[in-house]
Amino acid sequence: EDLLETHGQALVLLALDETILNAGKSIRYTRAILDNWQGRGLKTVEQVKQNKADYQQQKQPPQKAKPQTREEWEKNWSEENPF
Repeated sequence: EDLLETHGQALVLLALDETILNAGKSIRYTRAILDNWQGRGLKTVEQVKQNKADYQQQKQPPQKAKPQTREEWEKNWSEENPF
């Protein structure tokens, strides 16, 4: 009940989902998730989801530049910019 009063039903349900997905087996694990979100200032489901998406995007390796075609190279070539 104290978790519901402190964090609201939507966040508690999301934290329970995270607990299950991460093979957590106790309410202590769920409480730690909620405390973590609260410590980061995440107070809504949307904020938590956006934070998770931002984290996943940061984890992605940087995209390599697409190789240039000969036509693109010729179009951009100049004496000052030979490469």
